[in-house]
Amino acid sequence: MAILIIMPGRDSSALQQHLRKLAPGLDIRAWPEQGDPDEIRCAVTWNHPHGLLREFNNLTLIHSFGAGVDHLLQDNALPVDIPICRVVDPGLASQMCQYLQCIILNRRFAMQTYWQQQQEMLWQAAERVPGNSVGILGLGKLGEAVARSLVENGFTVHCWSRTEKQVNGIISHTGTHGLEQLAASADYLVCLLPLTAETRGILNRDLFLKMKPSAYLINVGRGGHLLEEDLVQALNSGQLSGACLDVTASEPLPASDPLWTAKNITITPHISSLSDPLVVAEQVLANYQRRLSGRPVENAVNRDLGY
Repeated sequence: MAILIIMPGRDSSALQQHLRKLAPGLDIRAWPEQGDPDEIRCAVTWNHPHGLLREFNNLTLIHSFGAGVDHLLQDNALPVDIPICRVVDPGLASQMCQYLQCIILNRRFAMQTYWQQQQEMLWQAAERVPGNSVGILGLGKLGEAVARSLVENGFTVHCWSRTEKQVNGIISHTGTHGLEQLAASADYLVCLLPLTAETRGILNRDLFLKMKPSAYLINVGRGGHLLEEDLVQALNSGQLSGACLDVTASEPLPASDPLWTAKNITITPHISSLSDPLVVAEQVLANYQRRLSGRPVENAVNRDLGY
C-alpha cells in the first residue's frame, strides 16, 4: 500500500519527509515515479493531470494539498466513488488576514506613491486614500477570519455568501440583490469564494459597473472567478481605481498577458496563504488511517457544492 504525491511543478520533498517521519515504513511515492498503480491507496494532489487518478484501481482516498479543491473537481474523469478531503490549516487564515491588511493599508497610506518618489529622491506628502468599507465575497473559514480581523482594525465589513450568516460586527448579504448592494458600498472588494459553476466569472464587467470608480478589487480566490479582459478594460478606462491579483487564470502568468501592463495593478504569484507541509502531512495521514479502518474522514468535500 502506498501514498502517491502528485504535484507537477512543485517541490514535494518537505511533504514526503514529514510523512515518512510521522509514519516510518510507510510507502511514499512522488509522481511520475509511481511504481505499480495497483499499490496506490491514497493520492495527494495539486493540479494533477486530468484522467490520471483513474489509473489507480485500489485508490481509497483523494486528498488535496491545500484548502482548495477546484483543481480536482475540474477533472471530468475523477473517480466518483472515492472521498475527497481538503486541508484545513489555521495558519492559512492568519496568513490571509496579514496579506489582505498589507494590501489594503499600503493602498490607504499611498505607499506605491512613496516608493516611486523615493526613486526620484522626492520628499513630499501624498494624500491618503479615503474609504473604510470592505466587501468580502465568501464567508467560509478564511472569509470569516479576514472579516473579523478587519472589523478589529476599524473597517466596516460587508460579506456576501450563498446563505445568510450572522456574525457579530459584519453586515451579511446574499442573493443577486445582496451582491449588487455589497459591490456598490465597497471601497475594497475582496474575493474569497470557492470556485464553483455558480461563482465562475463572478468578477465581471456587470459587477464592476455597480462599483464606485474609486473602488479597488482584490482577488485571492481563484483565477476563474475573474473575467480578466473585463478587468483590464475597467482599469485602463478608470472604471475601477486599481486591483491586486494573487491568482490568475493561467499560472504562472504568461509574459504576454495584458494584465501585466494594465493600469494600477499589483500581481503576486499565488502566495497570499501557503499550506504548511507538516499540517498537510498530519491531516493526510490521519484521513488515510481513518479510511483504512473504515472510519469517516475529516474535512470531506461535498462534490455538489464544490467545497
